[in-house]
Amino acid sequence: MGLITGGVRFIIPVFVQTVLGFTAIITGYLLVAMVLPMFIITFTTGRVSERFQPRYIISTGFLIALLGSVYLINVFGLHTSFEQIAFGLALIRLGGGIILTHLSNLAFSKVSRDKQPDASAIWNTNSNLNSSMGTAILGIILLMGTFNAMLLEKLVGGIINDFYVIAILLVLGIITSQFILPNKKISNHIKNRVPEME
Repeated sequence: MGLITGGVRFIIPVFVQTVLGFTAIITGYLLVAMVLPMFIITFTTGRVSERFQPRYIISTGFLIALLGSVYLINVFGLHTSFEQIAFGLALIRLGGGIILTHLSNLAFSKVSRDKQPDASAIWNTNSNLNSSMGTAILGIILLMGTFNAMLLEKLVGGIINDFYVIAILLVLGIITSQFILPNKKISNHIKNRVPEME
């Protein structure tokens, strides 16, 4: 999900400013559509995680983000509106917010208190690495549309291909999230590991 988020933050400004002619300010408003859903979802994390198993929550997040990606595949073109792009981005980021907040809680719940700083450093390094990889991979796919002909129309195909790749990654996310242990098994796993860590 970090790869997807980092890549989208790069390809959307390039596309909407180059192809659709949006100004930098309008592009910034589009990126706000990615931030607000995650901000809102953080207030529900605790209550939701107490009621549902992590695999179901995270799978739901991947599914919502997948809907956003499929939506954008269908609406992107030379005359795509601000509202259409903002709606698709909001769905992707809403799904990402669900995934990342619950996944970080899940990851840190498996780490003893004295190892929390190390775990946080690894988490942040991983986040930055994923973001960089997303920028590189999705940026290359976007720009591949210009290899055959230097036409703005070719970038439309590039961004649609990006969202196909994003959709495939999200489907893989749904599949891999099914291997997350249920809460009871997680708590038993932590209890068994705590003496070893001490």
